Amino acid sequence: METHTIILWVLAAVELVIIVSIFLRYQRTPSIYSLCGLLLGFSLMSFFVGMLMIEISNEARIWIAKAAFFSGGISFISLYAFAIHYPLRTFLKHNFIRFSILVPLILLIPFIFFVPGFLDDIVVQEGNIDIVTGNLFWIFVLFTAVYCLAAIAILIIKIAHTSGEQKKQVGLITLIIGCSGILAVITNQLLPVIGVPFNKVYGPESAGIVSIVIALIAMKK
Repeated sequence: METHTIILWVLAAVELVIIVSIFLRYQRTPSIYSLCGLLLGFSLMSFFVGMLMIEISNEARIWIAKAAFFSGGISFISLYAFAIHYPLRTFLKHNFIRFSILVPLILLIPFIFFVPGFLDDIVVQEGNIDIVTGNLFWIFVLFTAVYCLAAIAILIIKIAHTSGEQKKQVGLITLIIGCSGILAVITNQLLPVIGVPFNKVYGPESAGIVSIVIALIAMKK
């Protein structure tokens, strides 16, 4: 088994343990649910990317790669939801929040799994994974960028409306999301478009580690 696969699966397991710990230790609020959604999405993404490197059929690899991207989509939507609810719910109206979370999540399923033009092929050579994206893949790239930027914008607004330790936490989380969100979009979405082998940029690992750091900061009393 590839060392990279083992690393990804260990990271996925660590994120699942943190999710269970959060549910056991903290009151279940919208910010907690969205934080766990962020961790779960990247945990599943790490697991699926790890599966791409084991001996399976190419058709199965394509479906697993789609599942990995869908998991990434879950994380970006959860990140947006977390920004809305942490530490307190934002000024956005409830109906708009529900629409902007549920509708894209539902639409991602047919778009990623069933619409032709999302992924064309998966090529594995000497441990490298080359994801050949389709001509509609740019829509997913735009989607992740919009939700990441929306989360950052909401958190920036919240910095002005918080104080003390909360202000520091929101500011630090905003900085981390800003830097890592750009990195995640580049490594997980843009680089496959130009043919950079997926496992050379270590996107899933960096995204997973960042989600853990965000959780630790958010849960700090």
